[in-house]
Amino acid sequence: MGDGLKDISGREKPVLLLRPELFGSVDRYVHMARCCPAVVVDIGMPYDKRAKSTHRFTIADTRGPLNVTVPIVHPAVHHGTLVSDIVLSDHSPWWLTAMTALESAYGRTPYFEFYADDFAALFDARRVGTPLVDFCRDADAVVCRLIGLPQPVYRSVGDCRDEEKSAAVVCDMRRGVALIDGFARYYQVREDKLGFLPHLSVVDLLFNLGPEALLYLDGSL
Repeated sequence: MGDGLKDISGREKPVLLLRPELFGSVDRYVHMARCCPAVVVDIGMPYDKRAKSTHRFTIADTRGPLNVTVPIVHPAVHHGTLVSDIVLSDHSPWWLTAMTALESAYGRTPYFEFYADDFAALFDARRVGTPLVDFCRDADAVVCRLIGLPQPVYRSVGDCRDEEKSAAVVCDMRRGVALIDGFARYYQVREDKLGFLPHLSVVDLLFNLGPEALLYLDGSL
């Protein structure tokens, strides 16, 4: 894998392998916070049109769960196409629609006003035609910085020799993040109306809990 995946004694550290996801679920970030000190997002995975989480995330709108989709340019031929080959589309002003959806859903949460500028900077028309994995990486960077988590490494796992050498140190969730059983409740601004909604995008946790999001993720809260 390279630097950073062994402790000072030279022993292998566990590695969590993930596929690229845009503002992934709270479950994803729980695994990142609790399971492995080293997280690698595989940008060399084959493109799978069924894996909608690469460019879609679920938030709690005023009426319940809402999928926010960032359109992509679908390849003419899927065979041999990698997720790193996929670029963002110019179909509709999605950069405005997505930010409007976040403001509608979370404008009244305790921490939206503190983080809104960070998210607005991500949703930019200049991203049209740029790689989807770059958007996922930049989104992860913002979320991890605000929460206080180390940012995952984005690279092709074809370059990761340590995982290939010792499968015992690998937790491979590239086919899908394992959902957390008995999902612990956290404050949600519309819980009295909608009930508690588990497995939402990490943005739900961040806007509702703010600095306490990390305590929830690592199990301290």
